[in-house]
Amino acid sequence: MKIGFLTAEYVYRNNFRGGLGNYLKRITYALVRAGHEPHVFYYTDIPTATHNDSGVHIHTINNHPSRLGLRSNWATRNRLRQTLVGVERAMRFRRHLKVYLDKYPLDILQTSNSSSPGLLAPNYPPMVVRGNSYQPLVDKYEGINATYDRKLFVKLEALQYRRARGVFTPTQTLADLLKSKLGLRDVQVIHTPYFVETPDVDESLYEKYLSGKEYILFFGKLSPLKGFILLQKLCRMFGSITPTFMQCSSGKIEM
Repeated sequence: MKIGFLTAEYVYRNNFRGGLGNYLKRITYALVRAGHEPHVFYYTDIPTATHNDSGVHIHTINNHPSRLGLRSNWATRNRLRQTLVGVERAMRFRRHLKVYLDKYPLDILQTSNSSSPGLLAPNYPPMVVRGNSYQPLVDKYEGINATYDRKLFVKLEALQYRRARGVFTPTQTLADLLKSKLGLRDVQVIHTPYFVETPDVDESLYEKYLSGKEYILFFGKLSPLKGFILLQKLCRMFGSITPTFMQCSSGKIEM
C-alpha cells in the first residue's frame, strides 16, 4: 500500500526534535518492514527534493516565503503573518502533491492537525487527519495570546478537520474534545503502537541508578502542557506509600 504523510515536522538529517516527527519516523520505518511504501511530504529549510531513507520516500518542500507571501504580509502590516504563512504552505503542499500524484498515485493520505498541511490537499486520494492536539487548549496552557491572527490560524486547523474523510486520535479524551469543540461526529481512537526497534542498547544508566528499584519513566518535554507537574504530584503520593519508588525523567525542561 502506498501511503502519503503530510507534516510540518519530521526527523531527518540534522533535525531530531519533536514528538510528531519521531512518531512519523518510527511509523514509516515499521510500514516499510511490513511491506508498504510510505511517502513523507514535509516543509523544511532545505531545498525541495526527493530522497530515499531506508525505503521511506522523503519529499522535502522548501519553506522559504515567496514574493507574494512577503507582499501580502506587508500589505496587512504583519497582522496576519501566521495565517498567511499557513495558507501559503498549504498551497505549496497542494501544488507539490498534484504534480507528484499525476505520475505516482498514492492510496491514502494522512495529515497531522498541526499547522494544517493538508488544508488544500487534492480530493483524491482520500485524506485522514491524525489529531494529536486541540490548539486552543495548547495555547491556553502555553500562555499564547488569542490575537485575531491566531484565531484565524486555529480556524484553518478546524477547516482541515472538516475536509478530511476521517479523523482519528491516539486518546479517547482528545477524541471527545474534538467532538464537543468542533462538532465532529465520528472521531476514531487508534492508540499509537509501542514497539522497541533499537537493536543496540546501553544499560549503564539503568544499572547505576534504577536496577532492582520501582520507578516510573517520563520521556518528553518537561512542561505543564505534557502533564509533568501532575505526574510529579502523583509520584509524591506513590512515594509516601512506597519509600523506594522513584521518578525518572528525560527531556527538555520548559517550566
